[in-house]
Amino acid sequence: MPNYTQHFNLIKPKKTENYDIEDVTTKNMDILDEELFGKEDKVPGKGLSTNDFTDAYKNKLDELKNYDDTEIKNNLNEQVQKNNLQEQEIEELQGKITNLKEENTQLKNQIPIGEVEGEYINIKDSSNLELVDFNVEGKTEQDGIPTVELPVEIKGCGEDGNISVVKSNGNLAKIREDNFELTENNTIKSTKRANNIRVNDSIKIKAGQTVKARFKLLSKPSTATSFTCNINELTFASFNNFSLNQNYDRTWTATEDSEIYYTAWGDANNETFEFQLSVSIDEAIDYIKHEDKEYIIQTQEPFYEGDKFVKIDGVRYEKHNYAKKIFDGTENWVYDEKYNYFRCPTYNFSNKIPSTINENQISNMFTITSDWGDSFRDKLDMDVMFWLQNAGYKICIRNTAYKTTEDFKGWLLELYNSGKPLYVVYPLEEPVLIECTPEQNAVLDEIEADGTYKNITYIYSNDEIEPKIKLQYYKDLETLINRAGGQ
Repeated sequence: MPNYTQHFNLIKPKKTENYDIEDVTTKNMDILDEELFGKEDKVPGKGLSTNDFTDAYKNKLDELKNYDDTEIKNNLNEQVQKNNLQEQEIEELQGKITNLKEENTQLKNQIPIGEVEGEYINIKDSSNLELVDFNVEGKTEQDGIPTVELPVEIKGCGEDGNISVVKSNGNLAKIREDNFELTENNTIKSTKRANNIRVNDSIKIKAGQTVKARFKLLSKPSTATSFTCNINELTFASFNNFSLNQNYDRTWTATEDSEIYYTAWGDANNETFEFQLSVSIDEAIDYIKHEDKEYIIQTQEPFYEGDKFVKIDGVRYEKHNYAKKIFDGTENWVYDEKYNYFRCPTYNFSNKIPSTINENQISNMFTITSDWGDSFRDKLDMDVMFWLQNAGYKICIRNTAYKTTEDFKGWLLELYNSGKPLYVVYPLEEPVLIECTPEQNAVLDEIEADGTYKNITYIYSNDEIEPKIKLQYYKDLETLINRAGGQ
């Protein structure tokens, strides 16, 4: 039996067997002819692959046409034209804004500018525009004459790191929301029966200022109601026996710095009324809803007498003319045996104490005894002295209880460790500038941008040591015209 090839199954005769050569050859030739007929010739540069390109893919390819992007191009061109038009309109608007700003500046330049300063600002002709300029100046206070046995603190503005500034419109009466509410018409409505309940928060009044309270009852309760003025927690005067829709005025002039508020008595539940407080306003004004805003200005150092904010080349700084030096005994004190005093040559005063500062406001334990001279020599019998030496205005202290530098430094260290150290507040040879922080700039910018209220604006501080407030503002033309016309 013959052998067969592996792939095409061709006959392979064995040597030991006899075959019909013609028959074998014919069969093998037929098989080869059939197999070769189904083969494709290899094309040079192309390889064979198992991935066949199917009829389905060929049909999809036949259905494809050249892509027409004309519509997209037209849309893009249209959008470009719109963008160009918008850019042109924006440019025109920016030009108009620039022109309006220039016109606004020209108009503002024609508005009269007012300038005021003091601890309590009362503007009677203010506009609702921004401020032209705003600043606060420090102040130095010392309540009493200091001694070593009884020190008296020297205080400046912003000792706690902040200066408070409050701005209010023409009605200073800030109604207590726990007892009253504002109606839709901004009138006041009581929400509980009155039994000496507070009507408004306390307002600070300076000595010599005149306070005017105006009250108008809009709806009357079933029983009598009265409103009592309280000055420094003491009853002063009352409103009572009201008629509806009639203004009742009370005026009082402060003989000293005071705090004032009103309380309500009687059956005031659901009663509606208008209540207004004004300071140093001569003419009668219509009722307005109270508005105010408090600003907290951070301070990097206390603001003593004359210290203030300044602008140099558009940059704000704290400008300090004074510094505080706390002694702890580590200073290079020198003992003068001839006159029995200790001198500290490191810390020099810039000059003699300015007339704007009280001679007591130098140290928490000493007053200035004298400059060096005849008057000083007349006082050399004093056991405890403090003075300025003309040669550089050095700090000099006599305390006869101590005879050596070591003992004197030990005394200063003991005071320091007790939490009540000896210190001086002294004028600097050259003012020190401290650049304002972003937080400080933000608040100062906000104060200037918020500006003043129309007609009447109060600006003051609630701090224990009140700074001097200085500002420039735009006056209200309507108010000026009405006053000129006698209205």
